[in-house]
Amino acid sequence: KKTLLRLFKAHKYLLQSDTIDAQEKALFSEYLQETSSKTNLQYSLYFLSELLHRHFKRPVYILIDEYDTPINHAYLKFKDESPQTFEQVVELFRDLMGKALKSNEYLKKALVTGILRIAKANIFSDWNNVREYTLLDKSFANSYGFTQEEVDTLLAQVPVRTSKAQIQHWYNGYNFGGVTIYNPWSIMCCLSNEGVLDHYWIDSGGTSLVDAVLLKDEVQEDLHLLIRGESIDRIINTKIAFKELYHPDSFYTLLLFSGYLNPEPIDRLTDLYRLSIPNHELAYIYEKRVLSWVEGKLHITSREYISLAKLLVEGEVATFQRTLQEFLDQAASFQHTGGAAEVFYNGFMLAFLSMLSSYYRIESEYESGVGKADVVLIPKSKSNQSGLVLEYKVCQDPDQLPATAQAGLKQILIKDYAAKVRSHDHVQKILAVSLAFCGKKVTVESDVISV
Repeated sequence: KKTLLRLFKAHKYLLQSDTIDAQEKALFSEYLQETSSKTNLQYSLYFLSELLHRHFKRPVYILIDEYDTPINHAYLKFKDESPQTFEQVVELFRDLMGKALKSNEYLKKALVTGILRIAKANIFSDWNNVREYTLLDKSFANSYGFTQEEVDTLLAQVPVRTSKAQIQHWYNGYNFGGVTIYNPWSIMCCLSNEGVLDHYWIDSGGTSLVDAVLLKDEVQEDLHLLIRGESIDRIINTKIAFKELYHPDSFYTLLLFSGYLNPEPIDRLTDLYRLSIPNHELAYIYEKRVLSWVEGKLHITSREYISLAKLLVEGEVATFQRTLQEFLDQAASFQHTGGAAEVFYNGFMLAFLSMLSSYYRIESEYESGVGKADVVLIPKSKSNQSGLVLEYKVCQDPDQLPATAQAGLKQILIKDYAAKVRSHDHVQKILAVSLAFCGKKVTVESDVISV
């Protein structure tokens, strides 16, 4: 009703039109006073298009942006406690748009945008001559954001303190229909702040449905792969029914069309796409959601997580192990062994490293010495003279925890994983740390490597 109120207020001049009779003006006033019946709400867009056509003596264009946003919100709010209410919301929007866009003699054309084509809701079934385009199509590919040429033009006109390469790293990365696309919201925010790089999109709102998916257990293993810069191959269905939304096969369709993934077609006939995280800004959002997932499992706050991370950075290894063990003891139940345990501990380490990213340049599975270290942390500041090398393993038998941790530490030393850290002149000390996990138990071994 509030949206319709704003719409009718924008055309309040129609109350002075001599093409509208008294009865129609009375109905118009009901919309302004928010006293319209459900039936009148359903006919509101049709009614307004008729009045505009009569007043201007021209056919009307109707533009509906983010048509599915209120439906998505209603789904999150009512799907469990009141499914009937949700169906009533869908019915209202089906009738509202159907009456405006089907057999409307006053309508020239309509443009409707949204994230998802909602299947089995029959919202589009009554419309005439519908053409559908998605970001998987070449048509309108350059309309989903700023092209490289447009960004170059903006950068030539707006003074910024950031290099073009850095802006590309943060906000570029989408490729729709063969066209390189930048996130338009983030680019505009960045340029309006003299090129300051920040996580603008995470604060733009409207992510409840995506957040609900990113916090699902079933998606965590794939999130870890994506965060590490790898890609995943998935079937993308351009139409999703709400009851299928939380099925793992539908997760990636939602993430893709919400702007959280970049698609590379593998086989269009089978709708198979290779998906990856487009840019640094999006990678940060994924990391934050993994952190939220781990915090939920460990019953730990961000403040406590930061304190835990600092213990390791400061070399307080014994206190770090004791504190981590306390968190694991109170953690939510999870599989003690197998793939689910690996997913949990990978998530824990990703979130843990995210807490350190402000102080260290973090490189995972980095070629160093004669092998690959799980994680190498190189201090960003010259005043921070301590580097860190992490190795973590998961074993099946808690009795093997000490031996597993020792084996990890020995691997760091023998294969000289510290070589990369040692190459930085300001690093005066390197702490090698090996963590071994089994179920809800952890053992930590460490050693200081001379530089």
